[in-house]
Amino acid sequence: MANKYRSSFLTIFLLALMSCGILLGCKQVEVPSDSDLIKAFQDNSKAFDEAAALVMAEPNQNYSVFLNKGITYQGSDKPPVSAKTELACRQVMRRSFSLAMRRTGRTAQFVFFEEQQNDAFRGKSLIYDLDNFKDPRWAAGGTGNIEVRYVPIEPMDKDSGSTQKRVGSWRLEYQYQKKAH
Repeated sequence: MANKYRSSFLTIFLLALMSCGILLGCKQVEVPSDSDLIKAFQDNSKAFDEAAALVMAEPNQNYSVFLNKGITYQGSDKPPVSAKTELACRQVMRRSFSLAMRRTGRTAQFVFFEEQQNDAFRGKSLIYDLDNFKDPRWAAGGTGNIEVRYVPIEPMDKDSGSTQKRVGSWRLEYQYQKKAH
């Protein structure tokens, strides 16, 4: 008799476990809100600034550091990224729930959401630009069917309430793909 109840309990448990797995697998990926990203940045602004300074000092201008993977280099020129830079990037990613960091030329991009499928909101990230976004490629608007929007982030000094002055500039980037008509 006890074996009968035990087997029905196991069957119910396994069915419940499978149902939960299916429901979790179908769950939409959540895009972090602006306020969450700005708060993550403000709470860790010193760590972001230190990581950006190390990233900009690296001789390699095109590479990516992923949270749970190694470093990916672009092109044939691959001077290795220093252990100090990699550690700083991974620390700021863990503290702020960033998924990856990419350096492209004079910019560093901390990626919080990225979706590569068509007809989708494509990404949300914090971008540090060494030249204060003077490069024309950072102009608002889009190319083709990709739209990009940038919002300045001016972190408040917690003691005085004034905005902090810093070298370079941080912006919140939105990227999405227009639906084809």
